[in-house]
Amino acid sequence: MVKVTRKTLVSISVVTIIVVALLSYVMWQYIMPRPGVTVPLHMYTFAGGPSGGTWYLAGAAMSTVASKYIPGVIMSAEITAGSIENLKLVSTGKASLGFVTLEFCYEAWFHTGKYGDISSAVAAVKGDDVYVIGLAPIQPLYLQFITLEGKGMKSLYDLRGKRVNIGPAGSASAVVAKMLLSMLGILGDVKVEYMSHEAAKDALLDGRIDATLVAGGLPTVAYTELFSRAPAIMIEISGDILAKLMQACPFFKEATIKAGTYPNMKYDVKTICLPTLIVVNAKAIDGETIYKLLEVWHDHIDEIQAVHPTVIRPWSVKDSCPRWLVDLIRERWHPKAVEFYKSKGAWSA
Repeated sequence: MVKVTRKTLVSISVVTIIVVALLSYVMWQYIMPRPGVTVPLHMYTFAGGPSGGTWYLAGAAMSTVASKYIPGVIMSAEITAGSIENLKLVSTGKASLGFVTLEFCYEAWFHTGKYGDISSAVAAVKGDDVYVIGLAPIQPLYLQFITLEGKGMKSLYDLRGKRVNIGPAGSASAVVAKMLLSMLGILGDVKVEYMSHEAAKDALLDGRIDATLVAGGLPTVAYTELFSRAPAIMIEISGDILAKLMQACPFFKEATIKAGTYPNMKYDVKTICLPTLIVVNAKAIDGETIYKLLEVWHDHIDEIQAVHPTVIRPWSVKDSCPRWLVDLIRERWHPKAVEFYKSKGAWSA
């Protein structure tokens, strides 16, 4: 039998008092209303991304800021598989808001059926209640076409007959890469592999694949190691290929991956990127809360950036509603988001 001494009981009592005091402070500071003010509690779920990834970290930071500065709001980030799952969660109200890349939102809203696996991935999604409230303060996903010197590749057309990684099966990266290869008429001639970034790096070094064509943030850690260990090169997506993709897919944006992004990368490379949106379920969050969310996120972007400064970018109000995005999906902006941007003089009429 364990003997409980008076000293032990006193210690337990002290620890209990401290814990209760801390919990009481947190409740008072962030959740409980001030004297004379009645504030109902509202709980919201932010669909982020894979554990440890940029999307989850950014979503968690934005949730913390929302809970800290908006009385009555309790927001938590959820670990998810990424863009496609996030859209499904938000569209059904299982998540209140989240990050989704533009191409999936575009097809969920307009259901054109023109974009192969992108269209198939969201064919059953009803986007009627999904509205955009801003371009996310995180890097877009850049399409990266990486190979090794001596493979004889200068453009996407040179992937014919090659073994090419396009990312894990079912990932946004794989869906987009397959669509691009199909649009160029070479999908059937490519030996597609489905690998993580880390596995693709090892496969390139071992000669088991010839190239990797993936969408990801910059820099991607696995490819930083690849460029350090081998004569890796990044191939441009430019000229006629770029023009064809941009014309066919209004949700792609032309982008540049700067020299020095990876070790020994000596020149800028043109490519395309997939912008990331913050979307909400209009039935899950009221308009006033949406307005307050945008307000506190912009007022406290320094706290959000501190979580991951290399990929969570500076985020001005103007950055959140660029003209090209307003024009592309004008009817899909939440009215309270429009009101916020107009109040800041940032909305493009």
